[in-house]
Amino acid sequence: MSFRTRRVILSTPFLMLYEFFLMKYLFLLFGGLEDVYLILLTILFGVFKIVPMFFEEKKSRPITRFLEHISSFWIFMSLFVLFDLILIYAIGAFVKLPIYVIVLLLLLVPLITIYSYWHAHKIIIHEKTIELDNINQDIDIVHLSDVHFGSIRHK
Repeated sequence: MSFRTRRVILSTPFLMLYEFFLMKYLFLLFGGLEDVYLILLTILFGVFKIVPMFFEEKKSRPITRFLEHISSFWIFMSLFVLFDLILIYAIGAFVKLPIYVIVLLLLLVPLITIYSYWHAHKIIIHEKTIELDNINQDIDIVHLSDVHFGSIRHK
């Protein structure tokens, strides 16, 4: 078992705990949802995180890459949901927010996430020419950052 798979297996219960409370506070804005359903949703997200790891370790498949995409997308979006919930509850402590404002703030999260996801998967190349007086030869410098090579990005 690879280090990455072990890391995902060990971190998933903590992620599931975070997701449970995140969804609990999210659904409380609209009247709540029974904990049984929240636990089932949390387990489903945990399965989406762990199962692809075992299959990707042996051989990469489109379905496991798709499940990993969904899992990564949800984890990324859940961070924005957390910030949004903190904002909603902080403002709600002082002012009664109308439901349409809450829904609007929550609908911004998927839009920002989709834009961020698209922008993160678009490879951008910037070429810069730096003139230095005391160097007599051409030097090429390449800087790569935040590439995310792995089971998601093979190219």
